Amino acid sequence: DDTEALKRAARESRRLYFPNGTYLMRESLVLTTKRNQSYVLQGQSERGTVLKLKDNARGFEDPRRRRAFVEYFAGTSNDQFHNMMFNMTVDVGGGNPGAVGVQHMTHNSGGFYDVTIRSSDPQGRGAVGLDLTQPWPGPALYKRLTVEGFDIGIDVYHSTYSNVFEFLTLKNQRKIGLKNVQNILTIRGLRSEQNRGAPAIFNGSGDAMISLLEANLTGKGAAAIENDGAKLFVRDSTQSGYEKFVSQTEFATREVA
Repeated sequence: DDTEALKRAARESRRLYFPNGTYLMRESLVLTTKRNQSYVLQGQSERGTVLKLKDNARGFEDPRRRRAFVEYFAGTSNDQFHNMMFNMTVDVGGGNPGAVGVQHMTHNSGGFYDVTIRSSDPQGRGAVGLDLTQPWPGPALYKRLTVEGFDIGIDVYHSTYSNVFEFLTLKNQRKIGLKNVQNILTIRGLRSEQNRGAPAIFNGSGDAMISLLEANLTGKGAAAIENDGAKLFVRDSTQSGYEKFVSQTEFATREVA
């Protein structure tokens, strides 16, 4: 159990390096509650460095009350800059249906490179893999990011700023691969594999806009992309297994929360 050691390290430094190994925690790793701070988590390798939540951890049992395992900022401002994660895996374990893998906030610059966020629960339980719903996320770049399991793989909310995903992989979400409400996203090289009937993308409400390039979406169900009156540009992309590529839906008719 590395809980206390990692909490102490986060208090003492904003740059943390993790050699290969599994680092087990029983509660959240909250990096800061202060404005204008920058945190970088750097692993030795994506597969070899694993930050793991203990199975059936206290406080993560209710899917209606999300709780972040790794939380970059717990405040109410976007005065957060250069928050980064490199070369590591974040695993919310099993029996933690309310867990959010990473709640990330960064502004002007920041993002993830070569990162996996996964639920190792047999049913893929977990609330959200990557949570970008705190006001106001971006601009940021997420490159070679993989999200496995969870109800929602990536949850993005709030307008004004943009986020870019390059070579993104989404696997086996229970409800939605990527949900975007009001934000502006550019996604290149999305590989979505949805074997539980989830759409790869839900895009809707307000100023939501997605540009999707070179995507390969596989799964089953009504549509690979559910678009609720939002702006959507798709180029050089394919789908298989769904009844159609894009469907127009009403936001209120689908449970997306």
